[in-house]
Amino acid sequence: MLLAATVPLVVSGLGHPYAMALDQRTPEAAPVPLRGRALTPALAGLMAGQGLGFAAAGAGAEFLSPHFVVAGAGVLGLAVLVVCAGTAVRSPVRAASGNPAARFPNARTP
Repeated sequence: MLLAATVPLVVSGLGHPYAMALDQRTPEAAPVPLRGRALTPALAGLMAGQGLGFAAAGAGAEFLSPHFVVAGAGVLGLAVLVVCAGTAVRSPVRAASGNPAARFPNARTP
């Protein structure tokens, strides 16, 4: 059962570098006067979502075996990763020209 829980958790964790790249893109997409404050609401939402996830996992572990809850969290994380990957492929930002100014109009380009 450990392998069944570990594999989806590892695969879903592969989405973490994508989230790290978003930390750079968030201020770039914000209007220039608000760039210094743009990351705060994004990170607050991320932390709130993580807290709700931990609370839901704790509540689930009250009724189910903890290894089922951990495996379920891995499967759910993997499902979210697949949905996000599909959304990123269809995103109009990816369809924009190769010019960074067209994709991120507030970004400074050399």
